[in-house]
Amino acid sequence: MFLKLIVLVLIIGAILVSFNVFSRRNLKKDKNNVSNEQADPEEMISCDICGTFVAIKKNCGREDCLY
Repeated sequence: MFLKLIVLVLIIGAILVSFNVFSRRNLKKDKNNVSNEQADPEEMISCDICGTFVAIKKNCGREDCLY
C-alpha cells in the first residue's frame, strides 16, 4: 500500500515537472515571435543638405530641408 502511494506521488510529480518545462519553452517561443512581428523596418533617405538619415514620412527638422 505504501509503495503504491510513493509511485503515485512520483508519477504526479513527473507530470507537473514536464508540464512546467513545456510551458516555459512555449512562452520563450511566443516572446520571440511577438518581438519579430513588432519590428517593422522604415525606409530611410539621406538628407542632401544636412546628411542625416530620416524616414521618408518625416522631416529632419530643418527649414531648408527637402524632406
